[in-house]
Amino acid sequence: MQTPHFETWALRWAQQAGETCACRPVAGLLVDLAADPREVQLEPEVAFPLAPAARALGVTAETMLTALGQLADARLLDFTELHAQDGLWVTVRLLPPRLAVRV
Repeated sequence: MQTPHFETWALRWAQQAGETCACRPVAGLLVDLAADPREVQLEPEVAFPLAPAARALGVTAETMLTALGQLADARLLDFTELHAQDGLWVTVRLLPPRLAVRV
């Protein structure tokens, strides 16, 4: 079970990610992957094979990489690509969501 602090953090992160680009499914996947109840941490890091993850979301691998790039540009995550024998893997580290500042 996640702590209320992580749930608030994850919700704020997913909302900002959804506002950043048309990547709501990608954002949801990343939060779900990061919400591992065995290891609750802020700035969680996950690694997964790109092509199967994209297929599961119903998007192309290129679309998923574009979404990751847009989220990285928005400073919501860092990611690296690793070419493995079984295809392209990405390692994603979710960064803290920005504090809402309204003027």
